[in-house]
Amino acid sequence: MSFFKQIFLPLVIIAICVILLYSSYEDVRKETIHQLNNEHVTHARQAATGIKLFFEDYNILLNFMAKQNSIINLTGDGKSLIEAFYKSHTPEIKAITRIDENGRIIHTVPYDPKFIGADISYQTHIKKFLSSRSYVLSDVFDAVQGYRSIAYYVPVFKNGLFKGGIAVLIPFEELSKNYLGNIKVRETGAAWTISQSGAIIYSPFPEYNNKNIFDLFKNSPSMNLMLKNATAGKTGSDFYSWVNPGIHTAEEEENVYITYYPIRAADQYWSIIISTPEREIVGTMRVFMNKWFIIVFLLILGTSIYLYYILKARAVLKEEMKRKKAEEALRQSEQKFKTLFQAAGDAILLHELDGRIIEVNNYAIDLLGYTRKEFLKLTNFELNLPVNSEQVIERRKLLEERGELYFETIYRTKNGSHIPVSISKRLIDYDDRKVALSIIRDISAKKKEEEDLIHAKEEAEKASRLKSEFLAQMSHEIRSPLNVVVGFTQLLRDELQGTIPEDISESFKGIDTAGQRIIRTVEMILNMSELQTGMYESTRVYFDLVEDSLRKIYSEYEIAARKKGLLISLSVKASDTHLYADLFSTGQIFVNLLDNAIKYTHTGDILITVDRDDKDNLTVSIADTGIGISEEYLPKLFDPFTQEEQGYSRKYEGSGLGMALVKRYCQINNIDIEVDSAKGVGTKYLLHFSNNSGSSKHSFNKMDL
Repeated sequence: MSFFKQIFLPLVIIAICVILLYSSYEDVRKETIHQLNNEHVTHARQAATGIKLFFEDYNILLNFMAKQNSIINLTGDGKSLIEAFYKSHTPEIKAITRIDENGRIIHTVPYDPKFIGADISYQTHIKKFLSSRSYVLSDVFDAVQGYRSIAYYVPVFKNGLFKGGIAVLIPFEELSKNYLGNIKVRETGAAWTISQSGAIIYSPFPEYNNKNIFDLFKNSPSMNLMLKNATAGKTGSDFYSWVNPGIHTAEEEENVYITYYPIRAADQYWSIIISTPEREIVGTMRVFMNKWFIIVFLLILGTSIYLYYILKARAVLKEEMKRKKAEEALRQSEQKFKTLFQAAGDAILLHELDGRIIEVNNYAIDLLGYTRKEFLKLTNFELNLPVNSEQVIERRKLLEERGELYFETIYRTKNGSHIPVSISKRLIDYDDRKVALSIIRDISAKKKEEEDLIHAKEEAEKASRLKSEFLAQMSHEIRSPLNVVVGFTQLLRDELQGTIPEDISESFKGIDTAGQRIIRTVEMILNMSELQTGMYESTRVYFDLVEDSLRKIYSEYEIAARKKGLLISLSVKASDTHLYADLFSTGQIFVNLLDNAIKYTHTGDILITVDRDDKDNLTVSIADTGIGISEEYLPKLFDPFTQEEQGYSRKYEGSGLGMALVKRYCQINNIDIEVDSAKGVGTKYLLHFSNNSGSSKHSFNKMDL
């Protein structure tokens, strides 16, 4: 039998036995509780049935009397009949009373003249009786005679007219005692009777009679829930914790099994509560539990002895198996090491800490050209190009401290050539001593790639410098002659003003306009080139958007707008217009937007508004009443070299770069731009400046324009 079975089967058998024994115990416990609940219900049902029959008997007797003329008219014979009835049913009843239709006592036995004429119509059950003129069974109440009782009223009629009623006053406490007092469940089980309001009518503890049971158990939430069900006329059985009223130490709780059952008579009901302490159930089962524990103890003891000897024998076998496995593992490990050592894709040397080579793999022989015998006569230091002794000592110290070391060096092969290599050293245990395992990798290809990358980087930097120089040269070579042409043209126009015909004067204006157009186009092309080649560097500074940028640009374009007869205005609603951004590119955004607004607006106005949005971000809107933009062209608005009208027949001049530059400069400064336009109505641009617009110094990389 295997060790697993030797250990597992006894434990399984014990577990099954314990489960079966516990299951038997639970079955016995549940059956005992079930029998107890049945016993409770039987006692309660018998008591409730007896009390119900008691009231049914009195219903028959009182109905008989209520139909007698002597009772109806309350003659002397009637009074004698009432007296005789009282004597024959004492002590079951405390009194018998005849009341009139107004709720006044007209006769009572035992007779007492002070009660004759007493008005009892205020009592709850009398009100119900007088209004219903039918049978009424009251709850427990304080009778005018001076004691607590239950009244059972039967109506009296004369020729169909209501003439009051006749009632018996029943001491319900005594009635309950007669039916419940002899109920004994086990040793200390007891029965109670409570009214609908919770008044204790009968209790095995006389000092609690006439008290409210809810007050008695106000500190037991589970009991309060049960009592609510009981006073509602329900039937049930359950397990509760309470402070037993029979034990006068109020802090001592005990667990009880309780059954509640209603007594129903006429239109009234009360509740019987029968309780039995859990300790009595436990006492009944104590013998079974003792036997159960003895059986379990013997099973565990026997199994423990069995397992002790099994484990002891197992330990001896395990040690022997461990020794054999260790020997086999060592053999396999050595074989595996040798296989991996020889099959590795890198050169591997095994050497002493002083450098003497112990073992070498085939890859090292192929890489460096030495035979195995030649390697074993060398030290690993002899393979290196000359290194100073301090470096050798430092590397050995680091290896011993860290247990591993990585560095790059150059090895010399047998034929005298040099190979750049990376060396990864690690301390390992070998034949009961520490030796170094060096993994040597040829990094000639890696070094070649690094040299190529360095050369490519140098070439790229050279090309970048050439582009910068070219753009600077182009800017100078194009702008300088144009500025001279435009400047001298303006000078000639001013000198000849008034001496030349008007058509020639207009030609000067054409030259000036064309020159400015060429200068602006060149500037746009150069600016776009800087962005495309990644050469534009933005510098973030703190400045006033209105005073340092927008108002200056507004002043320049105000003259051009007025020449066209346009109304242009600047409205500043924001109290603080400072921000961090790139001053030049921010200004270029407004230059291009205002240039377009004036170019494409023939009548009307241009409104510039500076404000803040609900996130406290600075906003600038530029709205015009120009020709507007078609819905079809809006998606292409920011594409470079595009205009809504293309070809030589287009109405408006321009290179198509202005809005493309606006978009790129917005991206540099982290500005959101929105466009709202309708053909023939006008266009509105809305710029949202983030609180963190731009970066402190931002190189705008080459974009896919």
